[in-house]
Amino acid sequence: MKNSLEPFDDSVLADRQLLAAAGINVTLLQVVQEFIEEVVMSGGEFTKTQVLETFDREIELEYCKDWKSNWKTRRFKEVAAGLGYQVNPGRLNGRYQQVINGKHEDCFVLVKPMQPGASSDDITPEEPIVEGGRFTGFVFNEDLTMEPVFGTQQHQDLVMEAMEGARYFEKWKCYMSFFFNLKDPDNFPGRIEDEDLEIFQDKLRIAAAKYIQIQLAN
Repeated sequence: MKNSLEPFDDSVLADRQLLAAAGINVTLLQVVQEFIEEVVMSGGEFTKTQVLETFDREIELEYCKDWKSNWKTRRFKEVAAGLGYQVNPGRLNGRYQQVINGKHEDCFVLVKPMQPGASSDDITPEEPIVEGGRFTGFVFNEDLTMEPVFGTQQHQDLVMEAMEGARYFEKWKCYMSFFFNLKDPDNFPGRIEDEDLEIFQDKLRIAAAKYIQIQLAN
């Protein structure tokens, strides 16, 4: 497999990194990216509540509706970073609050740093770094034509199989799985673990998608 891989150009690598930031979920990436583009055009300042509502109103993201808010804000921040934005730059601990309707509300400000030697005329904050991304491709070789695997029945079955063998280890205070390491040690050299169940499950979903893509590429 290693000998059959072809090098990516920068745009393909950026696309894959951005998709990974969204948990290998094309719909989540598109929803968050559209939200970011909208708020940047409106000044780049918004509340945490608006971020959470963005997840909740999308039917295809219903599976994560009851997940913790920190998972959702983490996904938002990682996608924003992938698009070249800083979140709350210069704020103590990255936190920014305002009093709205008499209550303290967590808020966010997006700023795209100016590149060395660039002028303000060169900056277009509403324009994402990656254009025409091939998010649904997510393949290891551009010559291969594959359907996206995330969310398919095969993908869901593999995630469930991995979850059945997963355990919570009190000693290390985390969930852990060796499932993909045992199936394919060359491409999954280590265990998958996390102290947060939702994040742990998300890691398994990413690993499952990667495993299926590798099998399709062989």
